[in-house]
Amino acid sequence: NELAKHLLQEQRLAFVAHHLGALDLIQRSTQNIITADDHAVLSEVFYAMVGTLLTADSVAVAQSFVDDYVVAQLQEENLDDTIRFEQPKLLLRHLLREQHKPAPVARLLNDAGHNTPHSVYHIAVYCGKTVIGKGFGRTLESGEEEACRDAVREFFLTELRLPKSL
Repeated sequence: NELAKHLLQEQRLAFVAHHLGALDLIQRSTQNIITADDHAVLSEVFYAMVGTLLTADSVAVAQSFVDDYVVAQLQEENLDDTIRFEQPKLLLRHLLREQHKPAPVARLLNDAGHNTPHSVYHIAVYCGKTVIGKGFGRTLESGEEEACRDAVREFFLTELRLPKSL
């Protein structure tokens, strides 16, 4: 999956390991000095840290460690380049149904340039009386799709921000 590949990039794991003090954990010799630019070594150290947690503690502790130090970085990123939801309206409807919430309803907030080649529609998606996503599009359908995509993106980012119970 695209998100897993994105999160497990060697450079990302090396960054996390470096900021967790991995350079101090690695035994150095005068012939082979490890620096912050040695992404392969540092990412392997990160995997070793997670493996140690799995062996010594539990899956829940290792999961919490990964959530805190790797997944948390997603909050600082624009996920549009990483994750592209192909059918956001269908996915949003499914996510809301699983939570026993009302089906999403799209409403036109504003439009500009109506009946011109450069028209723009501003659409909001509601769940009950709450706006859960907004988007723009050159057609009503594309605006609704972007609003649903925004709602799905926010749903997943909210899930990442929730504290994990062990």
